[in-house]
Amino acid sequence: MRILSAFVISFALTAIASAGVQPAIPENPGMAAFKAKDYATAFKIWKQMAAQGDANAEANLGIMYVRGLGVEKNPETAMQLFQTSAAKGNGQAEFQLGLMYAKGVGVQQDYGQAMRYYEMASEQGDPDADYGIGRLFEEGFGVTQNDEVAAAWYRKAADHGVAPAEYNLSLMVLKGKGGEKKDDVSAFALCKKAAEQGFGPAQAQLATMYEHGQGVAASNEQALFWSTLAVKQQLKMAEKQRAALAAKLTPEAVTRTEQSASEWKPFIAAAK
Repeated sequence: MRILSAFVISFALTAIASAGVQPAIPENPGMAAFKAKDYATAFKIWKQMAAQGDANAEANLGIMYVRGLGVEKNPETAMQLFQTSAAKGNGQAEFQLGLMYAKGVGVQQDYGQAMRYYEMASEQGDPDADYGIGRLFEEGFGVTQNDEVAAAWYRKAADHGVAPAEYNLSLMVLKGKGGEKKDDVSAFALCKKAAEQGFGPAQAQLATMYEHGQGVAASNEQALFWSTLAVKQQLKMAEKQRAALAAKLTPEAVTRTEQSASEWKPFIAAAK
């Protein structure tokens, strides 16, 4: 059974698909329902599977309770589900517990516990946890602040397509932080990967890079395209940016760009 990525839920970033040219694996009905936004059906299927002790279903149900998808939001119930799943060695549940401790959702905020669960999930190869560890080091939450260590963890997660890690690493490369060589072209490439997955902050940053020609040829039309997508993610900071860009272009260009943005779909990433 497949399991939801934390960032699928948090940022509507990615969907899980078969890698390369390998035959498609029959999809779990719960995941198929979830991706179709039929949350009630997904919840019903996963609840039945969780009752039989399926650790992935328990973790997926926990995420639905955290976000209030198909069920009333209940962080405490989510915490219980994650703990049950994590006790069976489920890496995504361990990551989710780390995230809840880091944010203080459903439990008292505790960065030490967040790191503990992130490390447990990372040891099982969960790339979301690698991003979480990097975040703690970049911000100095519960650990000594260290940009170089943060960059290393971000790169590890970015290598597996974790969009927030790609975005944060791109900012470090853009500024030459964390021991990273300042490189506008590489920063643009990383940011674009995150933006193409539908990560709003990366879309807004990509718009800025197109507007100012950072790592790419300047293009107000491309800048407007990406800022329009960022606005759709309800990013307030992108609204002013979009309005300013639209004022620089002809009505025809604005209409053309808005049409392209309305037809755009996020990149379907391969399974991590």
